[in-house]
Amino acid sequence: MTTARTLTAANTMCAPRSNANLLERAHRFITLAKTRRALAQLDLRMLDDIGLCTREAQLEAARPFWDAPAFWRK
Repeated sequence: MTTARTLTAANTMCAPRSNANLLERAHRFITLAKTRRALAQLDLRMLDDIGLCTREAQLEAARPFWDAPAFWRK
């Protein structure tokens, strides 16, 4: 039997988790945006070192922060 007290306790316990999840997602978005800005600043030699051409780097850097790689989505 579920009581109001049980539901309140469950909601209280879940709140930090959902906030942590939200903060984690925000951190991922910020990190991705910073990474893409840094990618846009690399010169040809640096791009060659990581195996990208200028066009590939420009395309990746132009993507919006919410367009995360599939392996980031959980």
